[in-house]
Amino acid sequence: MATHSTLRMAAKEGLVLTLISLSLALFYNGVTGKGIFSEARAGRSVAAPGPAPEIVPLERASELQRSGALFVDSRHAFDFRLGHIAGAVNIPLQDSDAAIAAMPEDRNRTIVVYCDGAECNSSLELGSKFSGAGYTKVFVFFAGWTAWKGAGMPIEGSPE
Repeated sequence: MATHSTLRMAAKEGLVLTLISLSLALFYNGVTGKGIFSEARAGRSVAAPGPAPEIVPLERASELQRSGALFVDSRHAFDFRLGHIAGAVNIPLQDSDAAIAAMPEDRNRTIVVYCDGAECNSSLELGSKFSGAGYTKVFVFFAGWTAWKGAGMPIEGSPE
């Protein structure tokens, strides 16, 4: 049976571990801008999420590109520079509010948002932001850069 001092020591150690974990979590959130330090909670303007855009397969994305749709790469600028779908513009998710506000007024422009593929959800979030900003023809190419490049489709960029 545990003694009173052993229980007290265990409680102190548990409290110290909890405080260390909380400090690390707050530090991580502060550095990355996620969680409690996200744009929405920091009082910055965030485009309201709109209806979920239609997810399209590679074949449909290719048709949309040939028809002149605006392709938006939601990956970080570094990844975009290494390679992207030909003709795409880069709007990283973390910069999306200002970029969407600066977009042309044509809310009927066909927009296809993509990122790396199934491991990346920023295309879904950015597509929803475009819809929330009033764009009516928003699609998400969820298979993204990985599938496009793998299929030998037109690309641009300069791998380093």
